[in-house]
Amino acid sequence: MADEGNLDMATAVFVVGGFIALGAVMVVVYGPAGAWGLLALMILAGNILPQLGTLYTRKLNQQYDDVKIQKYRAALERDSRNCGAHALLAEEYAAKARFAEAIAHYEAALQLSPDPERNPHLEKWTRRLKQAREAQHQQSAKKTRRARN
Repeated sequence: MADEGNLDMATAVFVVGGFIALGAVMVVVYGPAGAWGLLALMILAGNILPQLGTLYTRKLNQQYDDVKIQKYRAALERDSRNCGAHALLAEEYAAKARFAEAIAHYEAALQLSPDPERNPHLEKWTRRLKQAREAQHQQSAKKTRRARN
């Protein structure tokens, strides 16, 4: 199994293949009663497959998000005044609940905006900065409550 509770494709294939092999053995060993066991295993495998797919999709999305973060960081290394890269990086960090980093990049995007009066994204960035600050506050309040208990 892969890290952080995610499954890789090889593990998913192994699990489903194991169900099928076990069912075939049950049919050979137990005859008609084994067929019922095979049916039960196939139903179980059918119920597990969507969950495995969801886990695998989540892992792929996480990898894709990590690649986007690397691209935005690279853009900022080339031009640290790129307000769009700051805003996009802030959105990625906020989605990963890394609110301190999100706040810093939203603030940078707002500060570096070349023409604040004509920037169509300014209102959205301001709103998301506020949301990130609220989420950070809630996150720290949860940590404080956990530490007290």
